[in-house]
Amino acid sequence: MATPGMVKVMRRARRSQPVATVELMPLIDVVFLLLTFFIFALVLTAPVKITEISLPETSAGGDRPPGALTIVGLTEGGQITLDENPVTADQLAQQLTQRLAEDPEIRVVVAPDERSTVGDQFKVIDALTQVGVTDVQFLRRPSDSSE
Repeated sequence: MATPGMVKVMRRARRSQPVATVELMPLIDVVFLLLTFFIFALVLTAPVKITEISLPETSAGGDRPPGALTIVGLTEGGQITLDENPVTADQLAQQLTQRLAEDPEIRVVVAPDERSTVGDQFKVIDALTQVGVTDVQFLRRPSDSSE
């Protein structure tokens, strides 16, 4: 019992403060989404590596579907390269024969330097036709339509 003159003090119950948490699941979802996007973007691009070749410019032609390519380069001095490895015309024919035996649907792209001679280009085309390559595309630099 309370005595007269005594004031009863009621204490307020303390409410617990909410604990701040960092939710990691949405962050992990976003990271995996970005990772998946960049992996698909990397797979869908077909990088073409050609050394020391300045491609001729043309407004004709179009894009080809991506896929495995065999690139035959031709430098200004007449040097032939097969996927960036220097070869002679005879070695080109031998290596393409081996590749055709492994994959008959091979796609060959010729990347001539714009300063290479027509005679050197015909040497490459002759080597390709000797081994049975019938579908040959020439790599070129698209012309700027604003000029």
